[in-house]
Amino acid sequence: MVRAYDSLMVKKQTFGYPDQWEDFENRNNRFIQHFPTLKRALDAAFVRELTTMTPADRTIYLLGRLCIEDFMELLCLAANGYGIGAMKLLRGLYERVVIAAYLAKNPDETDLFLDFRFVSRHKALQAYIQGGTPGQKWLDRAEKAQTDYENVKAKFQVDDCKKCGTKRTNHTWSKLDFVSMAKTTDLGRLLAHAYYEPLNHSHGTAEAIMLRLKLSPSEKIVFESGAQPKDADRTLMVAHAVLVELIGIQARYFKMPELEKLYDECARNHVEVWSKREIAVDPDD
Repeated sequence: MVRAYDSLMVKKQTFGYPDQWEDFENRNNRFIQHFPTLKRALDAAFVRELTTMTPADRTIYLLGRLCIEDFMELLCLAANGYGIGAMKLLRGLYERVVIAAYLAKNPDETDLFLDFRFVSRHKALQAYIQGGTPGQKWLDRAEKAQTDYENVKAKFQVDDCKKCGTKRTNHTWSKLDFVSMAKTTDLGRLLAHAYYEPLNHSHGTAEAIMLRLKLSPSEKIVFESGAQPKDADRTLMVAHAVLVELIGIQARYFKMPELEKLYDECARNHVEVWSKREIAVDPDD
């Protein structure tokens, strides 16, 4: 289920940068040495038959399963020198693990999380139709989406104008904003690294531009291109921490003592791999 690190190395025709792979391996040899333990923990958590089938159980398990793919995609970009690309994926990985952690503490809110898909689907189909997508199939889907939306929208109503007493549909499934939600979990400590910093690069902001500019030796402002090894390694460090927390969430929620032991080992490995690396964010960079 989880691809080994070697699977990133294509023997014949390659799509990527072999020189970046070698440089990445040299910089991150301790991470690679400990990767088998991380893989063993992920296999224990996710390569198994799920015997408890409540909505919360399924959701927490499957959110974690998505996170493995997020991490492997991030690792592939980092190994090819695309540090900022990896950072963009970090934001989605972090969001999924935060939600899994929150639902593990608040399983009674799982139905809200699941039902909000009908709100999102309704919005998307309306946009397709308004954008000029013709055809009866689209109209049929939109009609079904409208019915599903009407069935759940009362759950997501919030005050639009307290003075007028009008309501609107909330933009998210929880009455907590994401930052507040993250702070209710052990992942709140990673908000700056895994949420705010990646948002600078993944959204259309002025900061996304400014972070890619530098002063050349001739004192001209130029766009900084090329490989981003420091960003790649720092993103991997944070993503590694997020994935370790995911293992802990699965171990505690599903009451898996053996996975708890693997979680402890993975947590110790994270400290060993990254504690002596000088790759922290520098505000003057």
